[in-house]
Amino acid sequence: MPSFGRVVLLILFSHLRQWPLRTLLTVVGVALGVSASVAVRTANVDVLRSFEQAVLTVAGPTTLEVAGDETGIEEQIITRVRSISGVTSVSPVILQTAVQMKGTQPGSTIQVIGVDLLAEFNVRGFRVNQPATEHELMGMIHPDALLLGRRIATEWNLSVGDEVHLLIGAGRRHCRVVGILQSDSDRSSSWERLAVMDIAAAQVTFGMIGKVDRIDLVTDPHVSVEEVADKIRTVLPPHLRVERPANRTRQVEQMIRAFRLNLTVLSWVGLLVGMFLIYNTMAFAVA
Repeated sequence: MPSFGRVVLLILFSHLRQWPLRTLLTVVGVALGVSASVAVRTANVDVLRSFEQAVLTVAGPTTLEVAGDETGIEEQIITRVRSISGVTSVSPVILQTAVQMKGTQPGSTIQVIGVDLLAEFNVRGFRVNQPATEHELMGMIHPDALLLGRRIATEWNLSVGDEVHLLIGAGRRHCRVVGILQSDSDRSSSWERLAVMDIAAAQVTFGMIGKVDRIDLVTDPHVSVEEVADKIRTVLPPHLRVERPANRTRQVEQMIRAFRLNLTVLSWVGLLVGMFLIYNTMAFAVA
């Protein structure tokens, strides 16, 4: 008596001989369903890892950060935080989005980060040619000056001295590229796809005079980070929060959770269609 496996093989080969095209479509459907499921799971991991790398790259050596809501943080908070024992460095940051304009048509979107360039040339993880003269230095902190990431500069076909037109909110701004950002290491980093302005210029550009988006802090390595965070909370208004930079990775993960869920469901649908094709084929074969 033939075994169950041999029976299945005989049915399959019989079906293959009679309906080769249907069998091929079934195999392709299953393969596509499985591939889509695996690809989506891999993409989800890669997307999260990419966001995490971007967060940590921009944060640099930061151990704590003060963040607020969309209205920003008053500059007076910087003085309060700087007076806390255990805080060794305080860096105000502006993080906004702009759109490149190609004539009258919008182009690519880019994140613009405002930092104190004079204090953070070699701290944040990006490298740029140091100004050789006072004139070059003043040019870097000019309100229209923009440091552009290497990859973005290549994609936009821009070099030092060129002008770039940005759409910021409802208005347009003409900026001049004064430097090209590169990674401190041989590996590529998120800085290559970002733009950087001096903090004062960013405040003018984005209408945030007297405010910042967040405050990055470096704490004394000999003091507990949580202990310093508790001290900072005592001098902050209730709407501001103190957190580690790594917490932003979890926030980003929550933001993209719905997107990841949609992709996963779509991959399951593809796999379900493949399974239905198999069932339908086997039902016809047995019949």
